[in-house]
Amino acid sequence: MTMLILGVDPSVTQCGLALYRFPGSERDIECLSFSAKGDTTEEKCADFGLRLHDICLARRPDFICLEAAMRLIAGYQKRVKTDLGGKTHGYWTPNADQMVLPEIQGHVRQLAIDRGIGFETVAVKTWRAALYGRGGGSLGKDDAKRRARDYCRWLGVTAKNHNEAEAACVAIWASRCSQNLKLMRAGLAG
Repeated sequence: MTMLILGVDPSVTQCGLALYRFPGSERDIECLSFSAKGDTTEEKCADFGLRLHDICLARRPDFICLEAAMRLIAGYQKRVKTDLGGKTHGYWTPNADQMVLPEIQGHVRQLAIDRGIGFETVAVKTWRAALYGRGGGSLGKDDAKRRARDYCRWLGVTAKNHNEAEAACVAIWASRCSQNLKLMRAGLAG
C-alpha cells in the first residue's frame, strides 16, 4: 500500500514541508516552504494553519510527521546594565520562536484529527540521531542545518533551503522509524 507522508519542519518564519510517496524513491520527495503572513503572532499562526489546511486538501496526505516543539523554552539575558555601585541588573526573556511552536503543533494536530489523517511528532534529537547516526542528535544549530542539506543532497532530494531539507528528513524518519505509520500500514491503527 502506497502512502503519502507529509513531513513538517514547523515555523511561522519559514515552514518546511516535504511530500514523500512511500514506499518509493526518496529522490522523488517533493519539498516546499512558505512564510506565514500577518502582523501579530496570532495572525501568523492562523495563516500557518490555513496554508497547511489548503496543502492537505490539495495533496491529501495519509500521514503527517511533525518535528515536535521543545518542552523547555530557552531564555537569554537582555539589557544588562551596571549601576554606580558596580552591581549588574538585567532581565531574562524567552526565545520567542520557541514560544509559538506549541501553537503551530496544535494547528497540525487538530488538522490531522479533523481530516482523519495519521499523525506523529518526533523530537529533533530523535530523528537526527536515527538518520545521521552517533552524535547526530546533539549537533549545534548551524551544523544541523548544514547536515540536513548535505543529507538531502546525498540522497538526491531537491531542497531549496534547510527548512525543506529538515522536513524531508522528518518524512524519511517517519518512513523508516514511525511505529504509528507501521501500524497504519498494517491496518491496525484506528
